[in-house]
Amino acid sequence: MYLVHARLRAPTGQRIPSRAAEFVTRQAREADRLEHVSVHESGDDWVLGLFFTAETLAEAEGNAVRLCGRALEADGPLRGWVLLGSGAALIDAPWDPWAGSGPGPTGGGRLMPLPDLSTRKPFPPL
Repeated sequence: MYLVHARLRAPTGQRIPSRAAEFVTRQAREADRLEHVSVHESGDDWVLGLFFTAETLAEAEGNAVRLCGRALEADGPLRGWVLLGSGAALIDAPWDPWAGSGPGPTGGGRLMPLPDLSTRKPFPPL
């Protein structure tokens, strides 16, 4: 699953409509592979968090641009809004405990130590 952020700006600095996520979801086509939409404020702009079950990041980012285009052109609450940009929400490895090089609680990006199979106890004590 990929998270793509789409940054939107209202034509008059207004707040995003309360049902914006639902409206964007309704604009999705099956081929978009949209799973979920979240909305949050970011300064003067608004950000749609678009979660896609696409095969690749490039596919997810392309789907986001096309979906936002449909949502902004459709007769609805986002008509007249502007898509400022979109892209994957990337997490830098030092802050991502699942990344192979991230620190993580046990080093190496792992959240817990590997089991010691020689003890025949697959799970380490907590």
